Amino acid sequence: MEHFSFLQEITIVFILSSFVIFLFNKMKLPSILGFIITGLLAGPYGFKLVSEVEQVNLISEIGIILLLFTIGLEFSLKRLNKIKDIFFYGGSLQVFGTIILTFAAAHFILDFPAKLSLVISFIISLSSTAIVLKIFQEQGETQTPHGNISVGILIFQDITVVIMLLLIPYLSAGAQADFAGITYALLKSALIILGFFLVARKIVPKLIYEVLKLQNNELFLIFSLSICFIIAFIANKAGLSLAFGAFLAGIIISESEYSHHVFENIMPFKEVFVSFFFISIGMLLNINFFLQRPFVIILLALLIMFFKCIIVILGMRIIKIPLKAAFLAGISLSQIGEFSFLLTRFAYENGILSDAIFQYLISSTIITMMLSILLIKEMHAVVGWLDRFISFDALEKGERKPASNLKNHVIIIGYGISGKNLVKSCKTFNIPYVIIEFNPKTVRYYSIKEENIFFGDASQEHVLKEANIEEAKLVSLAISDPVATRRTVYKIREIAPSIDIIARTRFYQEVNGLRSLGADYVVAEEYEASIRIFNIVLNKYLISGDDIDKFEKLLRKNSYQAFGDYSETDTFHDLLNNIPEYEIQTLSLKNLPSFVGKTFEDLQLIRKFDILVLAVKKGDELIANPLADRVLESGDQLVVFGRSDGIKKLFGEQKKK
Repeated sequence: MEHFSFLQEITIVFILSSFVIFLFNKMKLPSILGFIITGLLAGPYGFKLVSEVEQVNLISEIGIILLLFTIGLEFSLKRLNKIKDIFFYGGSLQVFGTIILTFAAAHFILDFPAKLSLVISFIISLSSTAIVLKIFQEQGETQTPHGNISVGILIFQDITVVIMLLLIPYLSAGAQADFAGITYALLKSALIILGFFLVARKIVPKLIYEVLKLQNNELFLIFSLSICFIIAFIANKAGLSLAFGAFLAGIIISESEYSHHVFENIMPFKEVFVSFFFISIGMLLNINFFLQRPFVIILLALLIMFFKCIIVILGMRIIKIPLKAAFLAGISLSQIGEFSFLLTRFAYENGILSDAIFQYLISSTIITMMLSILLIKEMHAVVGWLDRFISFDALEKGERKPASNLKNHVIIIGYGISGKNLVKSCKTFNIPYVIIEFNPKTVRYYSIKEENIFFGDASQEHVLKEANIEEAKLVSLAISDPVATRRTVYKIREIAPSIDIIARTRFYQEVNGLRSLGADYVVAEEYEASIRIFNIVLNKYLISGDDIDKFEKLLRKNSYQAFGDYSETDTFHDLLNNIPEYEIQTLSLKNLPSFVGKTFEDLQLIRKFDILVLAVKKGDELIANPLADRVLESGDQLVVFGRSDGIKKLFGEQKKK
């Protein structure tokens, strides 16, 4: 009957959480906050709907294990290498900076004992991997500059948790500071981790391969979970935490080619168990303790968030991270994290924390989590408001080049692969351009190479005006931050209503939103990749090139026409396909020197070669329907429409001359 009673309570929690999450979604509030509120309502300090709190805590610990396992699966040593400066320098500046500041406040201002102050500083130094990554994944911000900063620092924090857990027993009441013992424990942990990597990375992928060969999804799921829990338990027996062992298991599998398959199978289980973790957090909050001193706890939570944010910003500025990215990362990491609950519990069990301090820390942690969830969701609006008073793209000397002399130019926002390829095209065809890039290292590197690039946040009006947007012909926007992309498109359209905007996005479903904000053309990577894939597949089945082209045009017309991206130009190209003997070409007078000094009337191109001149391009100027008496000059280019054999005949006669 005891088990049946717990099942009833779990059912009640599911029903309550479904109702709360439904309301939160209607109010456009994040589900994590809803789970915490569910725990508060159902727990021993709320309506006491759940009496088996320990059972819920047990389920929540499974959630933490699976959460860290999936984080490990998504973790990449290659990605860590890309953000190694943030990981080593940024992570250490954030963690140790917070520890020093908190220790000083607790020990010298509040007059707490040194050991207690150090434990409190450990707890406050950590941020919530679960909250930050979940919201970033929902908002598509994991690959943004502030996303990379946050991930790098969070990974550093997750690793330092192991050291903190090892140190807490030595900081308990009555324990002597055994530095030899501490050193031994740390070395032992390092050797255990190294041993895992050397052994498990060789064995685990081979075992996964053998299981996959059986093509049994149920077996593969059970085996994946077994690896997670086996490594977690071995790590725990060796003195590490279960959660860190699960993280280690995820990293080991992440280096194999099967990580994505494991991730997809684990995800549904992780979501259910992680929801219990946040529910269990809500159950810890003693509402009576909070109601007796709400202003003190809220003020404490706000102070913690403020100083944690400032420490991240200062740390990032030390390693030359742009102010805006540092500010966004600071907001993202301002809360106290879920591992802090583990440290708080562990310290409480070791007699370091009193009941009152335990509740202060638990209450403050939950308040910071709840506030930061709301703040992270609105942090771009906060930054937009603050930018009126602070220049977030304050620049160093020599990192900005004026574009005031450019006209009819292309503004290239983002200097990744797309930007670099576009620059090559512009250079080839003498099209003027200017690049706006948010990564200061990229700007510094290419500025030395005398590239026309400057640093700035393109969503800011003064940056766009410095790129002389009023005189530009079009803007190419190819950055990885979807929120920044939307803000930039909106700002460009606000400043320059008539300019053409080409925006890149990852997902096809985002096309409509960008179009509604003012983008003229939206290239969806997901959709273009699908076009490339079906091209390859149809080629493999020896489908003719003409049929593939027709099918591609049909797909593009049906898909992009809904967003207005399938223009009349496409219809004209369809017409050319039906009369393949005709084509449009641009002819340079460098290849036609006999044309220089002559008029179109002299050349008689229609009569002799069946060629119609549509326009003359002279530098940046395009002259449509040129007059017959126009004298051609060296450097002119002719845009012509004519028969293919007529154009060949024209060049044949030119060679004879």
